[in-house]
Amino acid sequence: MCINVKGQLCSHRLSVDCAGQGMLSIAIISPTGMPPKELSCKKQKPCVYNVTYLAEEKGDHIMTVQWGDKDVSGSPYVINVS
Repeated sequence: MCINVKGQLCSHRLSVDCAGQGMLSIAIISPTGMPPKELSCKKQKPCVYNVTYLAEEKGDHIMTVQWGDKDVSGSPYVINVS
């Protein structure tokens, strides 16, 4: 994880329990309910992904991560942007 600063790209490394086939779903919502303008997810190695996004608002953002139809352990995550 990195320091999350408004207007800068930030990356988060996700490790998921990808037992069996499933689709990875990632959603980030700002304090006012808006999604980020930029959001990307790249596979680094099996079951490990790097999520990069641009937060345009300060405050607590919510990131929900699912593998298949199940939440990844710890999801949803609260990401504070200063």
